[in-house]
Amino acid sequence: MEKSVAIIGFNIFSPGGTTRSNLNNIHDFLAAGYQVDYYNFRDFSRLDTVKLCRDNEFLEQANFHDVKDIKDELIGKYVFITRENFFPLLNISGSIILKKSLLEKCMLL
Repeated sequence: MEKSVAIIGFNIFSPGGTTRSNLNNIHDFLAAGYQVDYYNFRDFSRLDTVKLCRDNEFLEQANFHDVKDIKDELIGKYVFITRENFFPLLNISGSIILKKSLLEKCMLL
């Protein structure tokens, strides 16, 4: 995981300013050579992903996950949290315990 980021967001599959901001961030990270893993809070389907990638071709290089996947594995050297109310996700316990080192690399967009 040399150059990788995880972005935790609410719903990249709905229109709006936050979605546009997340799309711009993903585009810029991909253009800079980062692996991007986006964790979506709202449920989504494979069809949602296909439609979004069709409208934004650069997204074919990104990976999309349900936010619940964080319990098993959070992929990304850096983590960007796009909503303050997602900060409690850093306290998730389970098969992975997010430690202080993760807190140090988290940033609020």
